[in-house]
Amino acid sequence: MSADNQLAKSRLKQATRVVVVVLVLLALVVGLNYNDREYWKGRFGFGRKVAAKIDNQVIYLDDYNSMIAEIHKVYGDDSHKGDYIEVSKRVVVSQKLNVKPAAQDIVASQKKLFPKPGTYNFRWQGLASFGDALPTAVARAAKGNYLGAFLSFPYSARFEASGKNLPGFKDAARIASDKQYAGDRATFYRDKIVSGQISDDTALAQIRADSRLKYGDGSNDSQVFGKSGKSLAEDLNNNSELIKYIISLQTGVTKVQTKKVASVVTGQPEDGDVYFVDLRLAQAPQPDLQSRYDKALKNLRVRVYVK
Repeated sequence: MSADNQLAKSRLKQATRVVVVVLVLLALVVGLNYNDREYWKGRFGFGRKVAAKIDNQVIYLDDYNSMIAEIHKVYGDDSHKGDYIEVSKRVVVSQKLNVKPAAQDIVASQKKLFPKPGTYNFRWQGLASFGDALPTAVARAAKGNYLGAFLSFPYSARFEASGKNLPGFKDAARIASDKQYAGDRATFYRDKIVSGQISDDTALAQIRADSRLKYGDGSNDSQVFGKSGKSLAEDLNNNSELIKYIISLQTGVTKVQTKKVASVVTGQPEDGDVYFVDLRLAQAPQPDLQSRYDKALKNLRVRVYVK
């Protein structure tokens, strides 16, 4: 073999080694930075620039800058600048676990965080309020999250024992009139709620204030549930029959139902109450949800590319 051939072979081997080393290094770089590919694409002009990445959720630089500008306007400085990423982490976890705050909790958080309603009208208000309300949503969902109202329209006051001192006690005409009134009111409020013309809270207040919609002892069992942060059992005073009924329902407004009440006129249970349930949210208890939430938040893969 000539000296020229040996030299050529030697150079070819060296070049091959260089190519192999470059390919190995390139593979390592690509492997190490696979999760940063959106960042590098934006960095070299092949896509939108990236400010941060939380698991698979990308926050693009233009969106980030827009939100930071809003935060600055809300607080007057950049002291809350880091809150955007922290709140975004909660949002990602909420999506992973399929848990989100109820509307009234978001409103409550907004009033707490931004005590001057109407002063600001920024996306940051909604995002921050969502993040602030999320722990409450997790706690509720862990215990079972049932949101709605049980609305009762009793007409048994004049034939049950506790109503013996009422005028017209045992009077058939008065009892029939009370029954007609209760049925009409039940239909009225159900229609208003179905059409969205009245809230559960407003309906509850009006029903409780109506002196004709009482049991003989002056009570009315109507109750809104799921807003106190307590369990369904606590909200409904451990009424096992009612709790079992609500858990069996699909979300929506039930038809008007009839309930029997002990009658001193006939000596047996008689129809004495009509009611319906407006069930807006129904989630079975998830005892391990809090630990899953904490773990998911802790284990998020977070990359922040901006200072």
